[in-house]
Amino acid sequence: MFGLFKTKRGEDQILDDTFGAIGPVLPELVELIEFVNEGEKVKPYEIGIFISSIVTLKILLFKKHNPPVLADKFNGIWLEMLEQNPMEEAPVGRDAILTSMQRNFPFYKNLFEELVKGEAGANPESNPGVLLAWHVFSEATGKQKPQDFLKLVFATTKLNEFIATIFSAAHE
Repeated sequence: MFGLFKTKRGEDQILDDTFGAIGPVLPELVELIEFVNEGEKVKPYEIGIFISSIVTLKILLFKKHNPPVLADKFNGIWLEMLEQNPMEEAPVGRDAILTSMQRNFPFYKNLFEELVKGEAGANPESNPGVLLAWHVFSEATGKQKPQDFLKLVFATTKLNEFIATIFSAAHE
C-alpha cells in the first residue's frame, strides 16, 4: 500500500524489462530516419548506438544498483544484438560498432543534457533536439545534411517521443 514491502528488482529483471521496451523502438526509429533520408536505406546499428547512449545515461542515474556495472552489462548484450541485427544489409563487425559507440556517446550525452535543460534556440540548427536528430541522421546515413532539412526539424518531435520511451524503459 505504501511501498513498505517493495523488493529491489534484480539486474536481470531490469535488463529484461528494458530490452522488452526498447526492442520495438529500433525498427521504428530506423523507419523515421529513412523517411528523412527520402526512403534510402540507413545503418540501423548507428541508430542502435543512439538508443544505447540514452539507456546508458538513464542507467547511470540509478541509485539501488551499481550503475557502471549494469550499464556495461546492458551495452554488452545490446552490442551482440546490434551485431546480429537482421535489418543490416551487410554484416557489421563488433569493433566497428564499439568504436562508433565510444565516439558518439559523449556527443549524445552532451546534446541530451542540453535538451533536458530546455535550451532550445530559435534557430533550428542550434536547437539541441534538432542537433541530436541531425547527428543520428548523419551517423546512420553518412550524409552531412538531409536533402530536406525541414523534414528533419519536424522528425525531431517524433525522435523526442522515442527518447522519452527509451529513457523511461530503463528503471529500477
